[in-house]
This record gives sequence, C-alpha cells and structure tokens, in this order.
Amino acid sequence: MNLKLCCFVMILGLAGQWCGQAQAVVTGEYLFNGTANDTSGLGRHGTLVGSPTFTAGLYQGSSNALLQTANGQSVQLPANTDFIRNAPGATLMAWVRPDDLSGTGARNILVVNNSDPAAAGGIGAGRAIIEFNPANGFRAIGRQADSGGSTIVSGGTATIGQTYFLAGVFDYLNGDMFLYLDGVQIASNTNIATWTTNSADSANLVARIGSHADGAQQHWIGAIDGARIFNTAMSASDILTLYNAETFPPPLPGDTDGDGIVEPEDLTPIRTNWRQTGKTRLQGNLSGDTAGLVDFTDFREWKTAILAGGGSLAGLDLSFASVPEPSTECGVVLGMLSAVGLRRRRGK
Repeated sequence: MNLKLCCFVMILGLAGQWCGQAQAVVTGEYLFNGTANDTSGLGRHGTLVGSPTFTAGLYQGSSNALLQTANGQSVQLPANTDFIRNAPGATLMAWVRPDDLSGTGARNILVVNNSDPAAAGGIGAGRAIIEFNPANGFRAIGRQADSGGSTIVSGGTATIGQTYFLAGVFDYLNGDMFLYLDGVQIASNTNIATWTTNSADSANLVARIGSHADGAQQHWIGAIDGARIFNTAMSASDILTLYNAETFPPPLPGDTDGDGIVEPEDLTPIRTNWRQTGKTRLQGNLSGDTAGLVDFTDFREWKTAILAGGGSLAGLDLSFASVPEPSTECGVVLGMLSAVGLRRRRGK
C-alpha cells in the first residue's frame, strides 16, 4: 500500500475505533507504476489484457497511470476473490482521464461482479461498478444480493483530456448509495428497501478495470490511476480528505499561506493569533494540532525554515513571543530548583 493511503487508512481506522464505526479496509489497490500489481499487500495482482500501456500519473505523488487506447484493453483481476464479501458496505474509486467518449455505450472504469458474465450472456451481475455513460454522465451501479436488482445513481459530465476523481459508495447496511466527483457528492439514493444487511456472502467471481466484467465490451479509452476497492462505505469527509491529499502537494514547513515560499509574511498569522485555539494552517497553526493552538511549536517551525533558507529575523517584530520558548523556560525552572536544593543542602 502506498504511504499516503496507508496513513489515511490508519487514521480512518483509529477514528473508527473512537467512534464505534467500521474500519475501512482496502481489498485491492492498483497504482499502475509500470505494472498492474496490487499494492494493498494482499497479492491480488492484475493481468494486462490487450496490451495497454502506461502514461504519466494523474494525481499528486503518482508516477504512472494505466493507458487504454483501444477496445479490447483492460486489467483482469483475480477471479473468486473476496473483494466485497459479507461486507457492510463498499467503496470503489479511481482517477480517470477520458481520451474518447464517442458512441452511446457505457465505458466501465472498475467492475466487481458476483456472477460469471459468460453464463449470463456476457454481462453478469455487478455488485459494484463505477463508469461513464454518455446519456447519464458518471454512474455508480450496485446490488447487495447476488440475485437482487441493481441500483443506479448518476451525475456530472466529462470532457476529453480532463482528469477526474470518481468514487462510488455502497452502504448495504443502511440502504444508501452515493456518487462523488472530485471529492464532492453529486448523486445519491437513500433508503434502498432491499439493502438491509451485509453484502452477499459469496466471492466476487470476476473483477476488471477498464471494461465490463467479460472484457469484451464497454471499454474505457483513456487513463486510469489509483483504482481501489474498499469493503466499507466511506464517509463524505473520508472521500474529500483522500481527494485533497492526492490533489495538493504536502505543505512546505513554515509556509502558512501556501505560496511555496517561507518568508516574513508567513509570521503575520502566527503573531496575530498567538496563543489562540481553533486556528487553521492559514491562521498560523503550522503543526496541525487538533486544538488549533498557535504557539511556540508553530513559531519554531517558521523560524527554523526561514533561517534554513537564508532569511533573517532582523527588523521583525518578535515581541509577541517575548516569553521564553518552552525549552528555555524548562531550563530556567530546572536551574531555580537546583539552586533551591543546593541552598537546602548547605542549611541556608
């Protein structure tokens, strides 16, 4: 699993323990860094079909993406796999760039099937699908039981050459389904009467990236990156957090305004909001602590960064931080305690 997603899932897992919610577990992750290997650690490696190639990554931190340029190309995932088996929910997501949207048929991005498409006339029953359909825009299609009917939500549109982050969320326990585009919910279907328990307790017979389950139709033409399957219905905040983490570069230490430069102006929000809580990075909380406290930790990060970059503190108003830093304060206190102890030993 890549480091960024690993940290995200770890944080999500801790939040789930605190709030009594299910932990999100990635059951398949395909980053396409020159291969179709599964980087979740579960070894569910994909097989390139029809000789697709690779292109530049579609999101921050990605080096490569899958590139499909013709019908017949896809990534076949291992059959009879527990991607979404007896799970309270599911989430499918991927970064995509369409290079061709001609025609009237759907173009599948990620499909997890619960039946053999060959035995069902080439389609099969999709337990979870994310795709683009020219008539409806982006779509998520899901079903809970192998024999149940499917539910569809759709919204948004696509432009050739534009990159999008798409996520479909299937909450089987609560009967809810959501579609997200670039971190924002664009469609939903709630209170689905037939969705009342975990998903079917059967393995997913077929799963594919870039085409329908049978590999013979509904091919995606363009790039796909960061395709992932979770066995949990992720929340709106989880989706947005991951989208933001992969869209924007990591913040530069000491840079409060996010312009990529550590400068005297970055000190202003720290000075303005000194010793105040509930503040964001833009308001001086560089450390990102949950209390939002602007204190010596934030001042020290800025000071270290500006000095390391060849800057100077000369002429800057630092009176707001006239109280010694914690390390200095501790030294003074320890020194006073030592002196008191010495006088006591001497009988003074």
